[in-house]
Amino acid sequence: MVTGLAAIAWNDLAHRPQEDVKGRKRLWALAIAVNFVGPIAYLRYGRRENTT
Repeated sequence: MVTGLAAIAWNDLAHRPQEDVKGRKRLWALAIAVNFVGPIAYLRYGRRENTT
């Protein structure tokens, strides 16, 4: 389950433009690798809402 959550987060991070990410993408990629908290934090706090 944790691996799947990380894969979802990394896939989203890879395909999302930098301007739609809160903070630096490299740091979010490292945070996602930490444990289950990293992917949850990215998916909840790391992304900007798409306004278009």
